[in-house]
Amino acid sequence: MMKKDWQRFILKVFFFSGLAFIIFLANHFQWFDFFSFYNIEKLKKYILNLGIIAPLFIIFLYFAFSTFFLPTMFFSMLCGYLYGILPGTLLAWIGLTGGILSSFLASRYLFQQDFIGFFGDKKVVLKIEEYLERHDWLAVVALRLFFIFPYNIQNYAYGLSNVKISVYITGSAIGILPITIINAWLGFLVSKGSIELADIQLIFQYLFGAMGMIVILIALFFLIRYFFSIKRRK
Repeated sequence: MMKKDWQRFILKVFFFSGLAFIIFLANHFQWFDFFSFYNIEKLKKYILNLGIIAPLFIIFLYFAFSTFFLPTMFFSMLCGYLYGILPGTLLAWIGLTGGILSSFLASRYLFQQDFIGFFGDKKVVLKIEEYLERHDWLAVVALRLFFIFPYNIQNYAYGLSNVKISVYITGSAIGILPITIINAWLGFLVSKGSIELADIQLIFQYLFGAMGMIVILIALFFLIRYFFSIKRRK
């Protein structure tokens, strides 16, 4: 094994050990119950008691959860709940952007070579690479906007691809903005007592339903276009 391979192997051991340790702690101390709207008042007191480092703590949570493939949507709502719409959106956007960067770097520098070794010559992978090269950061924006794949899967998938880090960050930072604003706004409404938790679930059902319809319509458009392009060639 070359020196770089050994370094990568050691980092992988640390990564999976850290993941196992976090999952163990999360189950043992019931972190997933703690980081939920059902525990929002206790969480609010705990975070605000941290004083000026409270926003840094929230950003750290984004980094940790994103890197270890854990959901972060709740933290965007928490930012709106604690700080209001505009400051909450800004904090959530910074934290989420940092989190998607950390998981991208973990994927690229730990697992990309293994992925290319196994799947690099596969048609699907080559098609995705071609799509990213052709549409640049707009491809990243589109995938972020319409939730075709969950964010955590996208973060690691882009790290395994050859997409430039500047393209990834630009597209991601723009693409995550709408849902970040929505989440912070919902958190703010909960803090004011304007909506209940059941209302949030209903809102997301309608939101994801609408996005699903948009994705289907876009897919149909491209299928029809592809069909007519084949007919023209004949």
